[in-house]
Amino acid sequence: MNISVISPFAGDTADLCKDFYAAVQGAYQVIVVDNATPPSTSSVLAEMTEKLGGDYIRNETNTGFAAANNQGYARATGDMVVFLNSDVAGQAGAFLRAIAADVRDGALYGPSLQAQLVAGRHIPYIEGWCIAATKATWEQLRMTYDGRDADLIDRYIAAASWLGPWDALAYPGPYWEDDDLCLRALALDIALIQTTWPIQHKGGRTAGPVMVHGASFAANERTFTDRALKYLKLPEMTPTWNRYMQAVYTQSDMQHHLGLLYSLARGNVVELGTRTGVSTTALLAGVEAHGGRVVSVDLDDCSALFAGHPQWSFVQSDSRNPELPGRIETPIDCLLIDTEHVHSITTAELALWYPHMRPGGYILLHDPETFPGVRRAVKEFCAVHGWAVTFVLPCHGMAVVEVPR
Repeated sequence: MNISVISPFAGDTADLCKDFYAAVQGAYQVIVVDNATPPSTSSVLAEMTEKLGGDYIRNETNTGFAAANNQGYARATGDMVVFLNSDVAGQAGAFLRAIAADVRDGALYGPSLQAQLVAGRHIPYIEGWCIAATKATWEQLRMTYDGRDADLIDRYIAAASWLGPWDALAYPGPYWEDDDLCLRALALDIALIQTTWPIQHKGGRTAGPVMVHGASFAANERTFTDRALKYLKLPEMTPTWNRYMQAVYTQSDMQHHLGLLYSLARGNVVELGTRTGVSTTALLAGVEAHGGRVVSVDLDDCSALFAGHPQWSFVQSDSRNPELPGRIETPIDCLLIDTEHVHSITTAELALWYPHMRPGGYILLHDPETFPGVRRAVKEFCAVHGWAVTFVLPCHGMAVVEVPR
């Protein structure tokens, strides 16, 4: 598929061009938005863009990060669009191949999945220095912006001739634009997927340090908080939620994946392997917020972990029991496999459970980085079925398998 890369440049950043050029060389389309750089930088940017066969846009005033992204988006013609900061370094060709292999409709992808705590709610987001999606998914976000902020549309159209997925009116200065983007994605059931793309963020060169933009940071934080409270249905402070928040900030082998589990937990969720219930906590918090229920399966008796929770049930069984799928509600929207981390068992679990998955759902497998047998079983399964898989690195790794729609 064809990939459009959109990158704003601002300030005296000509020294960034060499690494940036190497990272994006070979892309179907590179769109460089020159946000009022000095003449010495603008000439280098124009020359680099010409060598890339790309589109060069020059602004005589710095319009801001969100507006520049939208300005570039208006020219994007690729099937996939990646917004990429200027201060990056990556392996020539490998970065683009990784995007092409991973990105599918219905999700935003990027190497850095973080979280903000707003009014007691853990809201995941992908950092905007590298965030990609199909054009169809970006268009969903643009339509959401059109409808959700109807009172701003007239002012936006009057201010600029381009309109895209970033809210440039609400976030005219830097910081928090990516939080807002992902907030609106989550409200549309667009998943957030962390990737392991070969790209590095040097940091601090696209917008500059926070201390230089303190007023913008504070104003945008207030805007985002107000919007989060307005547009997202905040959960009650249930015992499950309190346990989830404690797990988010407690070191464990699942800690850095809890936001991902929370984001994808909706509908019929099945967990194979429960142990102390850390992952169960995130899954239950997710279905409390998004709707659905969780069925946990373990060889040991874990029935007391969340006893009495109306959206949870426990089945004591071997995860490979061929009668087990018939005992729970299907199709399954999200399946987490975290049992015995050996090749033969993982292979058997995938073979048993994949026919019961809902198209567009997700199969998550923990520990593919520390247990080679898990990783090999996942790669073999996806190769046979032609399904996409993303390997996330932290906390011993997580394999994210997307069920084709």
